[in-house]
Amino acid sequence: MGDGHDPLPPSGEPEEPPVSWDKPVGPVAGAMNESMFIERLGRFVAEYWSLPLRNRRGEWEILNEQTASFPEYQSRLRELKAGLEVIWLGDMEERLQPVVRCVEKLFVLPRSLRNDRLPGLCQKEGLQVSEFRELADTLLGMCPEAEGVFAVLGFSWTANSRAMAAQRQESKQQEEYSEIRRKNDNYNCVIYVIILAAVAWSFICMVNVKHDPEKMTPSAKGSDNVRNEIMNPDSEFQKSMRKIYEARGKTSYRMSGGKLVPIAPEASPENDNPKKESK
Repeated sequence: MGDGHDPLPPSGEPEEPPVSWDKPVGPVAGAMNESMFIERLGRFVAEYWSLPLRNRRGEWEILNEQTASFPEYQSRLRELKAGLEVIWLGDMEERLQPVVRCVEKLFVLPRSLRNDRLPGLCQKEGLQVSEFRELADTLLGMCPEAEGVFAVLGFSWTANSRAMAAQRQESKQQEEYSEIRRKNDNYNCVIYVIILAAVAWSFICMVNVKHDPEKMTPSAKGSDNVRNEIMNPDSEFQKSMRKIYEARGKTSYRMSGGKLVPIAPEASPENDNPKKESK
């Protein structure tokens, strides 16, 4: 009464426990749940190989959780787990395609029915049982990812299947290496084109700057001024260079084609009557 509410009077009858929806309440509900589980399992088995990998695994996980109430189906779900990630090769040889169909049908069957159904499945696909076993060994070598499926069916690795698996792996590595080289070649071509474009753009900019002195950078203008100073025959630089050459060789020089060339001396009395050397 401390909280202001009167306590409820005792009913005199024990309180019923809450109903649990996780487990069947009675045998009738249990039979209905099992019937629904078997129906769902049958649909899963019928659509097993046509389901996308993600849907296949998701449905398997749901059914596997439900086997907690039906433990007699746990071994069946364990076997079906072996093919959850299996995708058959797209470039499968034509002679192996009937084998694939037989393997798929055998795998989803209960273990107790496989041996009895094998001859009929092989006959339907136009195969002998011995031929099927030989080609199944070849198929295992070409699809080592399906090793768990073949193990469920009782097939194990042989020298032939191991050799084919090694050959398949080598071919796969060569294809991956070729793909990497192709990507690298494309990448190098792109870089080469970018470099050529950058060089062409630089050349265009250089030509535009050369024809527009206002856009020339200080360094470009300085280089151009120095070049003009050197090539101009009336510049102070050329005058100084001529004096130096004339002082050394007493010969006059002039600019021709960007080079200093000697000027033939004019006729003079001194040149006509050179001084005689003293004896």
